[in-house]
Amino acid sequence: MCLICALTPFQEEPPLSAYSGTAIGIDTEQLAYYALSVLWRSGVTQWRTVNHQTTGISLGTFEEPIREYLAGEGPFPKDVVIHVWVCTDIGSRFNTFAPTQSMGTPYLKYSVLVRGLWFHIFTGNNLPAVLWETCCVNSARKVIFKRDCTREVLHAGGHIMATAAGVSKIIRAGMKCR
Repeated sequence: MCLICALTPFQEEPPLSAYSGTAIGIDTEQLAYYALSVLWRSGVTQWRTVNHQTTGISLGTFEEPIREYLAGEGPFPKDVVIHVWVCTDIGSRFNTFAPTQSMGTPYLKYSVLVRGLWFHIFTGNNLPAVLWETCCVNSARKVIFKRDCTREVLHAGGHIMATAAGVSKIIRAGMKCR
């Protein structure tokens, strides 16, 4: 059930609808804390995946400020912006993707999908104003976006299928079970 779907956005520019977390009573800083905790864990350890592969990311100079924030030793990290997408499609709501560094942007961007919540974490000291104005923590409205994420899930899933060792064995095993 999509509770946000029954609400009126303050702005709509298809395919995105923008909602004020403040106006609808959502503590967006808790969402941001969760996203940063998953991201930080992926930055300080390698996660085991299919066929004994590992995956992880490098947070560089952002690792320590994020750790300090998570431990309650510092403020929300400077030069970090978080966007939250509430995905309305079924594929996103039943998938989880480990943190990855996104390519094709002029700044450092990480993405994490967890059961219909897609977090986009931008880092850098030259982030565009539009990112800051729509951050779920630092913007006045504590923005949350809603959209159909089918295209993004298919793209990410295709990348996983193309790069993960052992996937073809899993697919073949699944076909034998039918």
